[in-house]
Amino acid sequence: MNFLGNNTSIANGKCSAGGLMGENGAYRREGDLCFGAIKAMLILCLIALTTRQAEAQKFIENFFGEEKINLGLSQHYNDYKETTTLLYKAKTKVLNEYIKEKIAKGELEDKKFIISLKSSLQMRGQVDMWRGENGFWVSHPDYPSLQELVANIDYFTKPDRKPFIDDKPIVYQPVTIWEKDGVSLQFFGDSLRYMINDTPLPFKANANLPVKIQDRYLFFEEDAIFVVQDMQTIKSLKLDWLEMFFKDVNVFAHPKWVNICWHNEKDWSFSYSYDNNKFYENPNRGIMTMTTASRSVDFDLSGLAAATIDWGDGSEIEKVILKREGIALSREYSNDATKKITITGKHVHELWLGQDNLIQLDVSRNTALRTLSCGGNQLTTLDVSRNTALNILLCESNQLTVLDVSKNTLLKDLRCSNNKLTALDLSQNTVLWLIQIQNNQFDADALNDLFKTLHDNVLYPSLPGHTHVTVGKRITIGNNPGSWLCDQSIAERKDWEVNR
Repeated sequence: MNFLGNNTSIANGKCSAGGLMGENGAYRREGDLCFGAIKAMLILCLIALTTRQAEAQKFIENFFGEEKINLGLSQHYNDYKETTTLLYKAKTKVLNEYIKEKIAKGELEDKKFIISLKSSLQMRGQVDMWRGENGFWVSHPDYPSLQELVANIDYFTKPDRKPFIDDKPIVYQPVTIWEKDGVSLQFFGDSLRYMINDTPLPFKANANLPVKIQDRYLFFEEDAIFVVQDMQTIKSLKLDWLEMFFKDVNVFAHPKWVNICWHNEKDWSFSYSYDNNKFYENPNRGIMTMTTASRSVDFDLSGLAAATIDWGDGSEIEKVILKREGIALSREYSNDATKKITITGKHVHELWLGQDNLIQLDVSRNTALRTLSCGGNQLTTLDVSRNTALNILLCESNQLTVLDVSKNTLLKDLRCSNNKLTALDLSQNTVLWLIQIQNNQFDADALNDLFKTLHDNVLYPSLPGHTHVTVGKRITIGNNPGSWLCDQSIAERKDWEVNR
């Protein structure tokens, strides 16, 4: 059964046509479920899909619309890959032709399919399918194969109406889904393959899309990077498991080099030099420093692999093996001299500082940091603008007058009470659910301005399949000059609980 004909191209970019509800948005399930119950269930499903954020999580949606099918794909932020998006964009094209052929043969009613594919963090259990007056609804946990999706379509055509996997695969011509700089990406055999001049390349399309630097290409796999010139691999970089590309990374191509970064280009992880045909690793990645005059210092580190501690007193550098559950470190000094302590570890994910009278803290070069606790010190400034992976920031009881968290879009817990803050913009922090700003210098206008920047998203727990439970959002504002004069209803209308 060959129904695509000649090689078919799909335009680049994200497509949205008709959304997930189709043309009429009215569906009834086969059996005894009433229409009202189905409508309520669909609304809940749609909210779960279209709400971009969950507690400490983000979901990225893409919608692909064809004549006989709308397909919605939701990927977790920490697992997002453009190649996965392109894979299901191509599958939508193939399925559309399959549905059209079955309609033409009289094997399927002439209705539109609405297919929703969700991350397992959003949905658990079996496939859900509905038959409606104006269309068919299919909701899938995780990301099925093309043949599984075909079986879902066949569910509505077979007499016994039971899902199954057909032993006979469908036949289709390769679909060109992406083209750039002489490289194309084709969908064939339920997978993607790279092509140059109609010649397939051996690289797996499971990480970033390739980039070109002069007459060379960089191809990315989950665990390696390959440099290709004249169809030959001239250099490669093998990644250890801690560096593997389980999600798309940021790639910046320049005339003579390419920087590969987990976050910002300034904090590049690897760099490829065209002139030297060589990969370099950033020697400054993962460095954090703190300055204190205290006679004792203690802190906890959590993460993976190894880290080193330079205690700043001329002693031998200490090497430690990090653990997920954390390790406690401490040091006693013999005098009150100012010490600069340096922590180096590119896989340090959490830093819990004690009340060590710190007067300076620099975490800007550790972009892997997810939790920072530095309360009870003497900090007058704190720069977290490059810590874009940060989930939790606890910086209470310092002397901060300004705090910029606009780059920390994954922040869910912010506690900055007992400082000297007069303003705070949280407009970019769309997964926040706990905020503590009591005992600062916010007047009523400043608090009202802050309330206006709070998000109104519905948040869900960080548990797979718990989209029926919401997370309460709380902000504590007590003992600020404007605590009793502000208009807390601005926040309450967005479902925030305001505590004085």
